[in-house]
Parts: sequence; C-alpha cells; structure tokens
Amino acid sequence: MSYEAYLPYVNVEEGMGRVGNNKALFARLVKMCQSSTEFQKFEDTVLGGDPVAAGDVAHAIKGMSGNLSMTALFDTSARLCDSLRTGAWDEPLMAEYRQAVTDTMHVLPALLAELE
Repeated sequence: MSYEAYLPYVNVEEGMGRVGNNKALFARLVKMCQSSTEFQKFEDTVLGGDPVAAGDVAHAIKGMSGNLSMTALFDTSARLCDSLRTGAWDEPLMAEYRQAVTDTMHVLPALLAELE
C-alpha cells in the first residue's frame, strides 16, 4: 500500500518501520499524538512569555513527531526548540510551526482510517 498522499506531513512507511511494521501499534501512537496536550501546553508557555519552558515543550513535540516520522512537524519543532532554548522568539518560525501542526492534524483522520 502506498502512503505517498500523506507526505510531507507523515512518512508512514518510515514511521511504521520504527514499530516493526505493526499497523495497529502505529495507529495507536498516531491517535496518542492526535490527542496530545503538548500542543496546547506549548501555546500556553508561549503566551506565558517563557521561551525556555516553551523550548522544553517544543523538545517533547520534536521527539513525538520524530518517532512518528511526522516530517514537517519534526522539522519545525526542532528548529523552534533550538531557537527558544536560546531565548529567541522567532515569529515567522512560530507561524511555520503552527501551520505544520494544523496540516499534520488535518491528514491524521484519513491516515487513521486507512490504517484501520
């Protein structure tokens, strides 16, 4: 089965390879990401004006998205993590990250339907 329709948001074949090509496990992990509170926690730390705390949450999102091969989200959260940990607010990068979250979350329902 080809999952090219989900690129660049999710590299499904790579992500499933990380879990031994276990579709059910991969689907369960994707659902956990979909319902994760880390995305809201990130926004809360940004609104709270704490770039270091926001960098820590971005690091958690980077790990989660990297493990699931959510490429666009991983890329932007990794760059954002580095930027925030130095105390720098990068509005264009924040906008790019938010778009990656929106786009990735948008494709997940169709992906989950295909996996199940």
